[in-house]
Amino acid sequence: MLIFFSCDKGFEELNVNPNISESTDPAYLFAQSQHKYFTDYFHGVLTETWALNIWMQTQADINGISSVDDTYFMGGDALDNTWRLYYAEVLGNLDAARRIAEEKSQVKQAAVFTVFKSIVVQQLTDLWGDIPYSDAFGAINETGEPNFTPAYDSQRDVYLSLIDELYEASNTLDGDGELFGAEDWIYQGNETQWHRLANSMILKLCLRMSNVEPDLSSSLAEDVLAEDDFLQTDDGAYFPHSSFARSPFYELHNTGQGMRNPSQFMIDLMKETNDPRLSSYAELAPQTIILGAPDYVGVSNFLISSEIDPDDLNAFTTSYISVDFQDEDRPEAIMSFSELQFLLAEAALKDWPTAQSSSQHFTAAIESDMVLHNVDNSLAQDYLDANVWDNTMESIAREKWKTMIYTNPIEQFTEWRRTGFPILKDAAGEPIDPDQVPKRLAYPNSEISLNGNNVSSVGEGINDFTSPLWWDID
Repeated sequence: MLIFFSCDKGFEELNVNPNISESTDPAYLFAQSQHKYFTDYFHGVLTETWALNIWMQTQADINGISSVDDTYFMGGDALDNTWRLYYAEVLGNLDAARRIAEEKSQVKQAAVFTVFKSIVVQQLTDLWGDIPYSDAFGAINETGEPNFTPAYDSQRDVYLSLIDELYEASNTLDGDGELFGAEDWIYQGNETQWHRLANSMILKLCLRMSNVEPDLSSSLAEDVLAEDDFLQTDDGAYFPHSSFARSPFYELHNTGQGMRNPSQFMIDLMKETNDPRLSSYAELAPQTIILGAPDYVGVSNFLISSEIDPDDLNAFTTSYISVDFQDEDRPEAIMSFSELQFLLAEAALKDWPTAQSSSQHFTAAIESDMVLHNVDNSLAQDYLDANVWDNTMESIAREKWKTMIYTNPIEQFTEWRRTGFPILKDAAGEPIDPDQVPKRLAYPNSEISLNGNNVSSVGEGINDFTSPLWWDID
């Protein structure tokens, strides 16, 4: 159910940035939306860690699965909680913040709220496809009450609306002022950085729809490519997790409740390319250290529980999540400079007008991620020398997949569906049939119960994980 929150309802129950003054200022709603989106445990664990990370084979369940029917399982709680988070606790507050800011003629602040809203909506529609959008926020029916049964927009219409809104926001954010401070967890109100993030999001959306509508996507990207003002090396968008804003991934694994270890697929892929970032994702298996042959040992995905020998597969014989990702202060990437460079590499590959060649953007993307993982410059150069740019989308997709391990599973899942790379493998090392992997999330039971007529009008998606999204074409 889509719940529209008023501007002062329930905030006292939320964990907030201690530097923020409690007020009805729209910036406070913005702060709450950011905090809730990046720290919600149910979404971060049930949906992202225990489902998408497993599906994308960055992690595997050390206890296996009960049967083959559980291979791509996602429980109803995950679907309901994630849907509720997006609409009731994030987007409703963001839209309220935008409207209040506009009423106060705070147009630049409203533009920032619009940019962040586009990030959230993009992930929402890339999980479900068609969603309530134009009719979903602040709508009042003929009796003067909020509209709790909004109609659904096609994913195509959502994308085009987001691109239009981002262009307007980008044009509004045309200065270099400080729009607010601690209420903005990401950029502390820096107008220039939000402008660059808006442009980067436009490019991202255009590329995501480029396979299904190549001419339209390239046309929509023309203005932002001509401006060439995207994220810089030092202003990638990150949410700063801390003791005041804990990462669900950190909380899960720091307490030893993860039970999802680095997958064998992920470790093998890193080893095949001699990738120095492996140590940033996994710890050496304790048994291999004692035996004098330190090594990374992953867990194969989708093993049947009854067939697992606990003497062979346990916390002693396998690698665990690296200490780097058990740091409560590790920032979470919203869009990194590395991701932006991969986007530009793809744009150049499509002959869109970019400042540099595909090869140059591809190299910059990897170099940036190596810095993020504290890889020595010489090791990073050795990796680049050994993995020469081959002018293919597969290389871009494979390397981008690596940069999203653990903490950006929605984007990783989306990019895999769009590109088909890397080629996932089963426990026997055989390629998995991509048609067996979910294409979308099923609409939650709460939405079917309370807004069933509009869900039915979509024509697909009810208890459906198999129908491709609009942009997902072969």
